[in-house]
Amino acid sequence: MLKYCKYWFREDYEQINTKINRESIFNSFCFAIMGFSALTKLSSLFIIQQPLTHLQTPIMYIYAIIFSPVIEELICRKYLFSKLYKKYNFWVASIISSILFAIPHWNLVGFLGYVFIGIVWSHYYKKTNNILVPICSHLLFNYFVILFMSLRG
Repeated sequence: MLKYCKYWFREDYEQINTKINRESIFNSFCFAIMGFSALTKLSSLFIIQQPLTHLQTPIMYIYAIIFSPVIEELICRKYLFSKLYKKYNFWVASIISSILFAIPHWNLVGFLGYVFIGIVWSHYYKKTNNILVPICSHLLFNYFVILFMSLRG
């Protein structure tokens, strides 16, 4: 699998070890966690929150932590954002691609939070021109969300 990832992302993979890309992964992860938490908390004051569902099987952990970030970032950032950015400015492209990123999460309380992190990841994708930056940040985000959900029980 790693051999195929290196092939698919060969240009991005070669650049990922630069200082700017490592800092971008860390910064985008921090902004995503802080913004998502604040906006979700704010939204929960106005919207009745549905009970959290817990992941039931180990394959769901793998899907949520590995496959989901790769697929979502390739679709929302690499394809949608890139196409929209060629026609429109950054804000229009990032807001549209982020709304389309937020909709499939089916979480009304977290909707603004998902839009926010989509904008953050669009910014860092544009800044670094490396799709692995938002993928790694998304992977870390999902990992820590699942870890905290598991710790809460």
